[in-house]
Amino acid sequence: MEKRQSLRVECTISANIISGGRTCGGFIDNMSEDGLEYLMTSVTDSTMDFIPDRVVTLSIQTPSGRTLHLECEVRWYLDGTRENATLTMGMKILNPAFDYRKFIQDLNSETTH
Repeated sequence: MEKRQSLRVECTISANIISGGRTCGGFIDNMSEDGLEYLMTSVTDSTMDFIPDRVVTLSIQTPSGRTLHLECEVRWYLDGTRENATLTMGMKILNPAFDYRKFIQDLNSETTH
């Protein structure tokens, strides 16, 4: 049974996570108005900053050049293999701003045309 309340938009958008004073790079694989899936490509020695219920900051640069900073709650994560050091996380966006909602609507319009 699908638990998502919003339609997900497939995408590949560079983004950074800031947690515990560290910034980790990666990209967003899909997103909606209230959640997203993030693949971390930065090598990290600990996943402790990304346990469920942890609040992190996600920084996204939009195609227009605007930077959005979103507070997100980690809902789940999967460690990659030794060969594939990525960490995949599902996050809930806390109090998404109007600018973010507009960005998602525009992104959704682009993918459906």
